[in-house]
Amino acid sequence: MSRTSRRPPVPGAEWVVEVTAFGRTRPSRSHLHMLDPRARHLAYRSCSDDGNPSFAEWSRNVRPTAGGCDVTVEWTLHPKSFWRRILLAGIRAYQLKKGEVPGSLRSLEAACRADDGLQGGNGRSEEGAHGG
Repeated sequence: MSRTSRRPPVPGAEWVVEVTAFGRTRPSRSHLHMLDPRARHLAYRSCSDDGNPSFAEWSRNVRPTAGGCDVTVEWTLHPKSFWRRILLAGIRAYQLKKGEVPGSLRSLEAACRADDGLQGGNGRSEEGAHGG
């Protein structure tokens, strides 16, 4: 993700980000369908903004720990078009698992530490993926 243009405030909210994948930057639209601050859970669906029926389901869970919190990100890809089912979903899943999600979690940790004025690192991030 290269740029966020809007933040998700409440369930039903929609936001657009720019995603760079396969050498192209394109808008990706997301819809927040669950936000439970008490359970520290967020779930949303994202899809390309080009009319392709493929989509991804995402969830983020935050678990408090003695040194801060653990954030777990899970996603399920739902490729619907021929090339996304046959080829692109597998490549995209690999890119998410090996680069984009861990990078996103590192950025989140850095932003939280900057907001709290913390130095050093004792936080931990996890990610999980489910094919689809």
